[in-house]
Amino acid sequence: MKQVIMLIHDKKRIRGFSLTVKNIYKKIHAFVYDKRYFIKLSLIYIGISFSLIFILSVIFENIYTSISRNYIYGQEKLKSIQIANSIDDLMQEYVLMSENLASNEDIQHFFRFENNAANNIAAQDAIEDFFLYKKGKEEIHLISTIGERTISTGYIPNIYLYKNWGVLYDLQHMKDSTMYFSSLYRGLSGDGISLSVATKVKDATGKVIGYVLVDIYRNTLQNLFRNLLTSQSSIKITNTDDYVRYSNEDTYDEGTLYKPIKESDYVYTFTTSILEGSFSLHYEVKNTFLLHIKSTFQTQFFYLIAFSIIISMITALIVSSGIRKP
Repeated sequence: MKQVIMLIHDKKRIRGFSLTVKNIYKKIHAFVYDKRYFIKLSLIYIGISFSLIFILSVIFENIYTSISRNYIYGQEKLKSIQIANSIDDLMQEYVLMSENLASNEDIQHFFRFENNAANNIAAQDAIEDFFLYKKGKEEIHLISTIGERTISTGYIPNIYLYKNWGVLYDLQHMKDSTMYFSSLYRGLSGDGISLSVATKVKDATGKVIGYVLVDIYRNTLQNLFRNLLTSQSSIKITNTDDYVRYSNEDTYDEGTLYKPIKESDYVYTFTTSILEGSFSLHYEVKNTFLLHIKSTFQTQFFYLIAFSIIISMITALIVSSGIRKP
């Protein structure tokens, strides 16, 4: 008897649920039928609004890409060439200095004749004149072909004097009269040495009798780039083995293997060969301002979409209320 009663109750619940679903469906159907003009117009107006917003977003994206890739990219590329040329011009001054020193009579005597006080003082005075002329922005060294005789305005690091490797070894085997190099030691002033140039000293017969080395302080390069760089740009100079020899941002990068930054529409890297191919200049630009503008416009587009939906529905409601329903 209990089972029969429970079965009757279950059937009533199922029938009641079915009636409820039917009633909800009828109400929804009646609402949709009654508001069919409003719904159709809303969809049409929303579709038109979305189409216009999509067209605007495409136009903005094209303008952004054009500015980023054409104008800004082109301007930054020109600046990278300008920076590379400024380094070449700066180092050319030091090449001329080293060549003038190499042809100086007192320095020729220092290498050619015996080691005596008169020759040493005369050579010291010769390099001091150049040193004072440049206001101490560098260190000047005179080193004989086997490294046994030296004069310096600062001090000569050991890496310059090893015969089997290092700077002296490279000087002994260089084919040209001038060589660019970088040793990354700390000079007498406490400032680091970033770039250097060496020139052969030859006698009247053309025989190499010594070398003139000019080390340029890191601060000299910093001053050179001061008016060329912004807070969004940086410079790294690498040797032929891709090791960083100068970084204007972080000295801890110096001496490490160069790691290129990942490029995008707002991050660029321009690499230019400098100093006759001895080094490469990497000019890196992060255009965060342009990225901020793009992000701001994207946020505004979301607001515009929400606003257009509301306006479309209000417009559809006003228009549909004036339509006579059959």
